[in-house]
Amino acid sequence: MSLDATLALRGTRAGFDEFEAFLKTAKAREHFVYGTFRARPSMRIMDCARLQAERGLVNLVQKRVGRDFEYRAIRTSRAYYER
Repeated sequence: MSLDATLALRGTRAGFDEFEAFLKTAKAREHFVYGTFRARPSMRIMDCARLQAERGLVNLVQKRVGRDFEYRAIRTSRAYYER
């Protein structure tokens, strides 16, 4: 089961380390659910997600799932370089 599917099942928000691991290992078009409407993402992960979107590593979207929304990061094909 993928990490984002696990997150959706447990109904909690993602941790910063989980998001960073996704950035390093994901292939293009894979997605990561970093929060839901009920379990909003932390400010730290939201800031990180926005920064990665500005760098072109992910596209950020909200997807309706039933009555809820998921906050998703979709990986682009741009390579991830560690600082």
